[in-house]
Amino acid sequence: MGFSSPTAKKINKMIKVVVFDCDGVLFNTIEANRQFYNQILKHFKKPLLKEKDMEMVTMMTVDESLNYLFRDDPRIEEAKIFRKEIDYRPFFKYIFPEPNLLNLLDKLKGKVYLAVCTNRSNTIIPLLKSKDIYNYFDMVVSSLDVKNPKPDSEPIQLIMSHFSIQPNELLFIGDSTIDEKTAKNSGVVFVAYKNKSLTASYHIDDLLKVIDILQKEEMK
Repeated sequence: MGFSSPTAKKINKMIKVVVFDCDGVLFNTIEANRQFYNQILKHFKKPLLKEKDMEMVTMMTVDESLNYLFRDDPRIEEAKIFRKEIDYRPFFKYIFPEPNLLNLLDKLKGKVYLAVCTNRSNTIIPLLKSKDIYNYFDMVVSSLDVKNPKPDSEPIQLIMSHFSIQPNELLFIGDSTIDEKTAKNSGVVFVAYKNKSLTASYHIDDLLKVIDILQKEEMK
């Protein structure tokens, strides 16, 4: 877990913390995930990922993804050992920031606290650093930091506890059913990004729309 101490800042009156999911919100990671899991599947001579598999592994922790991909395969523990031997850094070249991400982070920094809540494990902080955005965030919570990752409320509860805030003071931006369930379990304000099928307080296709949402929340 990475974080900085919540020292004095100019804080939005209503929303005090904006939390981002990683895959699909901060970054387009589809090709990186495809390459990573296909490398494991190739090693064990299993069929490569199908599109429905891609949707699943993007939302899950790496262990959950392997449990899914190796269901009914006795080599599951071997697969988990093998994946730890893989250096994920070469896959960073397949990862790209979502449009307007840097613009949004520049606008929000210093006005609200910024955090990441992801089911990634040991790859999240190296990834943020490799894309030069790690220093924007006041806290980063991965699946390694909690006993129960998303969709359990524990990761969001950890963030709320750190910043001493209530659920209505946290805005969570996600793009999957896992994120939707996490927000519901936590009682926070949920913004669905590029996924109109999700139940959310707001739906956006452009990250800069978060600015408009913060203004609306402040007027409540």
